Amino acid sequence: MPLILKAEEQSLTLDEALAIGLRDNRDILLKEADIKKAKKKIAEAESGLFPALSFTGKWTDTTGYYAKDLSQAAALVNLKQYLYKGARVINTISQDKYKLEVSRSLLDKAKLELILNMEKAFLLCCLPLNSLILIKIFWKIQRSTLILSRNVIKTAKPLNQIS
Repeated sequence: MPLILKAEEQSLTLDEALAIGLRDNRDILLKEADIKKAKKKIAEAESGLFPALSFTGKWTDTTGYYAKDLSQAAALVNLKQYLYKGARVINTISQDKYKLEVSRSLLDKAKLELILNMEKAFLLCCLPLNSLILIKIFWKIQRSTLILSRNVIKTAKPLNQIS
């Protein structure tokens, strides 16, 4: 028996479409994963500031192999703390924090571009209704997006100034 599927047209408001787009967009999901990865890199770099503890244990039993049965146990505990590593750890932490900031900025940019493109499409679909009002709203949205992008670019530090 064949399975018959029917598609039904569904109307969405702009807010619903934006929510679905922000939730399911592949680029946004990848950029959110980049942020998680950058946070893990910071935690990894910060681990160089803490002491390292290792434990090794060994048990040897020679029962039945030699005339004299011999059992032997050994344990080794090692604690290591670097006092100074040439500021390598501190620089790595600060560099990873800058990379996290860049990842967040790229995520914000991707979200703004998605919202702008969806609002453009929505407004262009509704253009014949009130074209002058919609064109004015469209240009305000685009102008505010450009202003936000300029502010993000102004506040970001160039990579050659990271120390």
